[in-house]
Amino acid sequence: MDIPLSVIITVYNCEKYIQRCLDSVLHQTYSDIEIIVVDDGSSDNSFIICDKMLEHHREARIVRKKNAGTVSARKAGLDIAKGELVCFIDGDDWIEEKYCENLVVHYARNKKIDIISSGLFFDYLSNSVGSYVLCDGVVEGCYGREEIEDRILPNFVYDLERETNAITTSVCCKLIKREVAIRAISRIDEKLTFGEDGAFVLSLLMEANYIYIINQAFYHYEQHADSQNRKFEMKSFEQLLTLKKCMYSIAEEMQRNPRIQEQIDYYVEAYLKAIEKNILGIEVSSQVFCFPNMEIEIGSNIIIHGAGKVGKQFVKYAKKSGQYRLVAWTDKKSLEKFRRNDEPCSINEIKSLHYDVVILAAVDEKVRKQMKKELMQYGVPEHKIISNKPISYRI
Repeated sequence: MDIPLSVIITVYNCEKYIQRCLDSVLHQTYSDIEIIVVDDGSSDNSFIICDKMLEHHREARIVRKKNAGTVSARKAGLDIAKGELVCFIDGDDWIEEKYCENLVVHYARNKKIDIISSGLFFDYLSNSVGSYVLCDGVVEGCYGREEIEDRILPNFVYDLERETNAITTSVCCKLIKREVAIRAISRIDEKLTFGEDGAFVLSLLMEANYIYIINQAFYHYEQHADSQNRKFEMKSFEQLLTLKKCMYSIAEEMQRNPRIQEQIDYYVEAYLKAIEKNILGIEVSSQVFCFPNMEIEIGSNIIIHGAGKVGKQFVKYAKKSGQYRLVAWTDKKSLEKFRRNDEPCSINEIKSLHYDVVILAAVDEKVRKQMKKELMQYGVPEHKIISNKPISYRI
């Protein structure tokens, strides 16, 4: 394989880890590598270590710039990269020796591929957890534009059916065509200080016509006291709003899939909970109940029955997704007449409503059986009742 690859390493105050990172790149089994180090205004010895380790490498360049964040540093690296492919590594992470070789080989077989995505190790070296591997949730193989639109984008943060992610939101375990990376990163707000990877991956998914998924991991992301995602403060709430606006802007540009904003919300909510835990010292955990999309034809007139936690989430999703017409929200305990579709009304109102399906919003099987029996007593045909147990997960 004779395909030039630019490895862009972004560095900021990681003198404890940068030597390990550079060693892992210098000892790759793939040889056609250009190393670009972007020092984003480090105030420690990071730059000195990089300069010393790379001074005799002809295919290595070091850029030293004023601190402006990861997005700016990556753009600076892309500005001078010459490789047909690029990959990004954070200075406190490291890669296994066959990382580049194992990813480039798929591009060599099919140069239509725009992104090769692999998994990553989360290394917890300070406690008994050790490491765990996160890989893309879809089956290994090549995905074209139509499959990206139908299978990956609507589930890129969380796949409701498989209860996993369709594709990792880390850009650091991916090889990307340089021109695709340049176009994708142009949409990312340089003011972002966290969550920029998810925004970058979303933008990349817009650009890619072909993605190759590898269900193996070769990239090591160490969780330590200096990890960026552990550093939150009050201004992080403003940053979170910036992240949401940036990702919503990318989604609006697509104008194709109504489930993208739901995926962005999952991503933003995960950061929100991390910020609350860090600042307030409390761990907020909530259970998400997945709407039964696979059971309902898009455009159907639906009634949601049950006004508990599941029902509230189902109503919110139905209104937000725009895929269905929410006729009413009914509940056994309500005595109210129908006024609006996002307020619970009496089950008796169902007799005068036109609907295609009624969705039971309850987890307990006995409760669902009783709800189904009661609905049939009010004249609802059994074949119109969706009574499956809702899939759930915690965030």
